Amino acid sequence: PPSGFKEAYQRFAKSLVQVGEGGGEDRLLGLGFEWLLETNPYRAADNRIQARLYWRGVPLAAAQARLFTRRNGQIEETLLTTDEAGRVWFSPTPGSELLLNAVQMQQPSAKFPAPAGSAWISYWTTITFALP
Repeated sequence: PPSGFKEAYQRFAKSLVQVGEGGGEDRLLGLGFEWLLETNPYRAADNRIQARLYWRGVPLAAAQARLFTRRNGQIEETLLTTDEAGRVWFSPTPGSELLLNAVQMQQPSAKFPAPAGSAWISYWTTITFALP
C-alpha cells in the first residue's frame, strides 16, 4: 500500500573491533539474520574479504547486499549479491570504516509473526568494522 500502513521490523547488528594485533575471528552468534566475516579483515593478506550471509542459520543465496565505505569523510556505496553459498567478496581500502548490510522482507504469517495490521516485516542485518 502507498500509505496508511504499518511496518514491523527487527535489526540484527554486529561490530568487529580490533584489539592488539587483530587476532581472532568472527563467529556466528545465532542471530536470526547475520553476517559472518569468513576472512579476518585485520589479517587479510591480499586485503580481500569474504563474508557470508545467514538467514535463520542457513546461508542465503542471491540476496542483495550493500557495502558502505567511509574514508576521508566520503561515503561510497557498493551493491553486492550473494552467490549460491551466501557469500560476497570485497577489497576495502586501508583507513576505511565499513558497514555491510542486507534486508529481508516477509509478509506476516505464523512463520513470520508481526503486530496486527502490519503490511510486512523487514529484517535488517549489519556488520561494521574499521581498518587501520
